[in-house]
Amino acid sequence: MAMSTFLRMDSRIYFLVFAALLSPMGRASDASAEEPREDTREKVLAEKRTVTEYRIAGHVEGEERVLQVHTPKGYEQSVDLRFPVLYVLDSERNLPHTLNTVEFLTSRRKMPATLVVGLPNPSDDARRRDYKPRGPKDDGVETGGADAFLRDLEQRLIPFVEQRYRTLSFRMLAGHSRSGLFALHSLIERPELFHARFAFSPALWHDGEAVLPRAEEFLRRSSARRSFWFMNLGGKENPNITHAYLRMHDVLNHSAQDWLRWYAPPIAADESHGTTPAIGMYRALRRLFTGYSLSVEEFQNGGIQAVFDHTNRTAEELGFRFPPRSDLVNSAGYFHLERQEVEQALTAFELNLRLSPNDPNVYDSLADGLEAAGRLDDARDAATKACRMAREISDPRQESFCEHHARLIGAGQSS
Repeated sequence: MAMSTFLRMDSRIYFLVFAALLSPMGRASDASAEEPREDTREKVLAEKRTVTEYRIAGHVEGEERVLQVHTPKGYEQSVDLRFPVLYVLDSERNLPHTLNTVEFLTSRRKMPATLVVGLPNPSDDARRRDYKPRGPKDDGVETGGADAFLRDLEQRLIPFVEQRYRTLSFRMLAGHSRSGLFALHSLIERPELFHARFAFSPALWHDGEAVLPRAEEFLRRSSARRSFWFMNLGGKENPNITHAYLRMHDVLNHSAQDWLRWYAPPIAADESHGTTPAIGMYRALRRLFTGYSLSVEEFQNGGIQAVFDHTNRTAEELGFRFPPRSDLVNSAGYFHLERQEVEQALTAFELNLRLSPNDPNVYDSLADGLEAAGRLDDARDAATKACRMAREISDPRQESFCEHHARLIGAGQSS
C-alpha cells in the first residue's frame, strides 16, 4: 500500500508549565496588622509548543507508527533555509526535555536551529523487539528486531520526513537504555546513516554484553566518515548496566579511530537510570557543537573572513559543512561598512543574497552596501525589491524597508 493512502496527520499543542512559589523576603508581619500580607504567590510560566503527529502503518503488520515533528522557530518564514534533524527514540518520555534543551541552546546560538522528530514506541512489546539486535526471548517477547527497525528507519521513516520538510542530510539519533543499545547497533551496521548518536544509560548488558565485541571489531576495522558518539551513565544504576558501560568505555579508549569523535562524561553520582537523558541531551549537544558559536573577538578581528574561517573549522570538526549563518553574514557586512571597507561589505551582502534570496532584509542591507559604493541605481533597485517583498509577506519590518526605499528614490529625484 502506498504511504499516502494511509497517512493521517494531527496537530497537537503541548504546554510546558513551570510553577514557582515566591516567598516575600523580610520581617514577618505583625499579627495585629490591619491588612495581613500574602505569604506566597504562585507564578506560572507557560510556553505553547506545536508538534505535528503523523500516523502511518508500522513495518510490522497490524502496528501503527507515529512520527512527532517539531519545526524550529521561524521555520515557516525562513523559506530558504534547511535544517539538521534530531531523531529521538522513546519519545513518549524524551521528547519534552529534548525540545526544551534544543530550543534553549538554539536561542543562545550554541547549536543550529534543528528539526526534532520523536519516535514513540507502538507498544512495550514493540520496544523490546525493535531495539535488541539478537538474542533469546525477553519477558516472553520475541526480540532481535533491530535490523528490521533500522531498515525501516533508513528506507521509510527518514525519507518520509525528508520529503515533507526542508532538511539537511546532517542527522542525529538519541536513545535511552534499550534504545541506547539500538543507537550503538546502528553505528555498527549503518555508520553513514547518522552524523551523531547519543546513548543515555545504554543497556549494553543484554545477551551477555554481546554487542561489545561487535563494537570493538567494528571500531578497529572501520574507516567510516567523521562521526560523533556520546554516552553517559548515572551513579545509581544497576550493576549490569554499569559493568557493560565501563567495558564500552574501555573499547572506545583502545579501539576508536580518528574518524570517531566520542565523549563520555564522568559518571553522574547522584543521577539514576531515569534522569540521565535530560542531563545527557544538554551535554551531548554542547559537546557535538563545540565551537559552533563565533566569538565576538574573532568576529571583530576578521569580519566576513572570520565567518568563512569559522565555517571551515566547523565543517572539519563535524564532518559536514553547514552554510554560514545569515545573521552573521549580515552583521559582517555592516561591520565592514562601519570601517568604510565597502568591497568586503558587498562580499558579505551578496553572499547573503545567495543564502536567503527570499528575505527582504537581505535586499535592504544590499541597498546600503550599494549606496556606500556609489552605485545608486542598483541600490534603488535593491531597496525597491525589499519594500515590495516585505509588503507581499506582511513583514513586520516593511515600514523601515519602505522608508529606506523612499529615501533612495527621493535622493535620485533631487540629484
